[in-house]
Amino acid sequence: MNRPLEKALSDFGAKSASRFFMPGHKGTAFSDFLPALPFDVTELNETGNLYQAEGVLADSQQEAAKVVGVPSLLYSAGGSTLCIQALLAAFFKEGDRILLPRASHKAALHAMGLLGMEPVWVPSPSGLCAPTDTARMVYKIKHHECDGVFVTSPDYYGICADIKALSVACKEAGIPLIVDSAHGAHLPLAGLPHPIALGADGACVSLHKTLPALTGAAAIYLADPGKTDQVRHWMSVFGSSSPSYLIMLSIERCFAYMDTPSALSDWQHLSKRCEELRGISQFRLPSTDDPTRLVVNLSGLDPDQIKQRMEACRLIPELLDTQSAIFIPSPFNSEEDFSRLKTFVRSIGELKGEPEAAAVPPIPPSLLSLREALLSPKESVPIERAVGRICAEVVSVCPPATVLLAPGEKIGTNLLQLFHSYGILSVNVII
Repeated sequence: MNRPLEKALSDFGAKSASRFFMPGHKGTAFSDFLPALPFDVTELNETGNLYQAEGVLADSQQEAAKVVGVPSLLYSAGGSTLCIQALLAAFFKEGDRILLPRASHKAALHAMGLLGMEPVWVPSPSGLCAPTDTARMVYKIKHHECDGVFVTSPDYYGICADIKALSVACKEAGIPLIVDSAHGAHLPLAGLPHPIALGADGACVSLHKTLPALTGAAAIYLADPGKTDQVRHWMSVFGSSSPSYLIMLSIERCFAYMDTPSALSDWQHLSKRCEELRGISQFRLPSTDDPTRLVVNLSGLDPDQIKQRMEACRLIPELLDTQSAIFIPSPFNSEEDFSRLKTFVRSIGELKGEPEAAAVPPIPPSLLSLREALLSPKESVPIERAVGRICAEVVSVCPPATVLLAPGEKIGTNLLQLFHSYGILSVNVII
């Protein structure tokens, strides 16, 4: 048998490119983890079961909960996608109206559709990937326009929502607040509180995005231990019946790392490194709530020229579009990695360009429920032929974290130019 994936990964590794993308281990942390096959086991009496409330895995999760200071914690070997599915299923019911920003992960929309929930949208106030409009969300909560709230914090760009304000409003209204903190697993090490400390009822964190853990490593934080069994049940419904023990072992190792003095020192040092980079050009590298998220402003610059400069510096960012480049550093990036990044930032700091405002498309009219649209027969058509038809999928950008079109929404001509700018050439529509 040919092994094309192995060859592709080997070829990529040979490039020795600087890894400013997920996961956080950067291929260098825990070098002793490489001979890992003996740890790749299955559910035995000695190894426990992720979906049971007792055994070695339950003990491990309790230890991890102490590290981050949450009442209850559950491991996920299925990333934050599995966490989002389980949290929505455990905290809400069919027919519930969920308040959420348009800048939300498509996993939430998929889960809501399958579970028969409907979105109450909060549009982006100033840009396609703009921060959460907390004031508008609080207004809708106080006016009982929803049965629960789902919000992303921090977002892809390192901006945090006002979780405390949302929590106060939700508690007054008697509704749950769930936080997608997939990009915030490291926040306590960077000096910022996790969502549960700010009053959220449940939250998910993707450890692999910024911390030394394998891809797919995530966790759920819960404010009420009484919800643990229910959330665990829904994880078993949506998740694989054979969760990876290598991923789970990396989760345990990750929390053990977070519990060391060196971890705090690592992240303090990383924050200083990022601040030094911002000092090169405050305009091109503005501050974010997350001190370790580097968002380079490319507004007004030639995308091809930027791409060429990145390639010359041997940099691969997490995201590169016409407006920005996102770099996700971790303490496991090398000195050479940061030297290359510094060279790149200095080079673009010299460039001039006219800022361009990102388009903010209006939310299209919804003609069908999420569930009906997701489960209806569908076909893929070029976007020009999709105008006037009903969308049958989540069409998202930044990468999967800002919704352009949701299932059930009518496709208008005003979206065509935006689709082309993001390379979206076809879309699934209802037959």
